[in-house]
Amino acid sequence: MNTDRKKNLSSIAMIGCLLVLPVVLWAQTASFDSLSEGIIGNEVVDGGITFYGLDNGQPGLENVFVIEHAEQTITNPNFSAPNALTATSYSPGAAAGYGAVKEIFMTTGRDADNASVQVFTAATLLGYNNTLTLEALKNGVVVDSVAMPIDAGTGNAFTLSVSGVVFDTLRLASVPNSQALLIDNVIIDNSNLCGCDLNRDQNCDLNDWALFGQDWGRTDCTGSQDICECDINRDGRCDINDWQLFGADWGRSDCR
Repeated sequence: MNTDRKKNLSSIAMIGCLLVLPVVLWAQTASFDSLSEGIIGNEVVDGGITFYGLDNGQPGLENVFVIEHAEQTITNPNFSAPNALTATSYSPGAAAGYGAVKEIFMTTGRDADNASVQVFTAATLLGYNNTLTLEALKNGVVVDSVAMPIDAGTGNAFTLSVSGVVFDTLRLASVPNSQALLIDNVIIDNSNLCGCDLNRDQNCDLNDWALFGQDWGRTDCTGSQDICECDINRDGRCDINDWQLFGADWGRSDCR
């Protein structure tokens, strides 16, 4: 083991000996309310969740994510004003446009076992009804899904949820056609997983300890391409909050 690694792990061990702190599980929540209205691009990161792989299903229209002010459009009491996520184009101001979505992918960059996505759809006169599906994927394989038929003639507000399976990615898809919709309050959490099982071999042991120590102390663990293994709560830092999560299930050999 190199000198830097030994130094990192020694620092962590010292903290562990000195502090006994309450443990909380992480939950990543994207409400989009801290983002500015407008066209964002082909990737959005909010609340530790990365949204990517957008397909609007509209030939000739660019696949871009959009943040909409929607407080005058969505009257549902469960909507967390002012912003919502949509696609393709936007309507400036407090009245939102419902953008077309064929599929969107979402991830925290880590395994999770619970997720929910709040969706608002617009009434249309196009004469067809879609079905929206939320799929949970692990290594590209669908491990769970839930579907909701959409009545094209009326507006709809609902939450799609998956739980009880380990997944690393979510896919929201509309079939057979693109769906005009707004998205709010996406939550992904690991309430039944072991935070310390970083290599996902179902054990919390020294192999995970070594991974945890690699980036200890970093404060720049941001973006989908630069994830620190020790940043368990995905707040961009490897600090004592992650240490609490790591220690919660130490020694377990039954991690899901």
